[in-house]
Amino acid sequence: MKQKNHALGLAIAEAIERIASTIVAACILGGVIAHQIQLAYAVLGGGIATVVVLVAVVLRVRINQSIDAAKEADGQ
Repeated sequence: MKQKNHALGLAIAEAIERIASTIVAACILGGVIAHQIQLAYAVLGGGIATVVVLVAVVLRVRINQSIDAAKEADGQ
């Protein structure tokens, strides 16, 4: 059961990273194409997406640590 939870957590973390990466790319593209006023919105969106990516990375690291701890507890 723990392995299913870990796999689900990793899948969620990876999905969050991919979504955030798409948002960052869209913000960069929008910033390149847009006028200066819209550039501010692109920067704001990019900042929010960066925070989401950092949270996803921290989540992934914690899940990996939990998997390692579970393996050590099982004696693998």
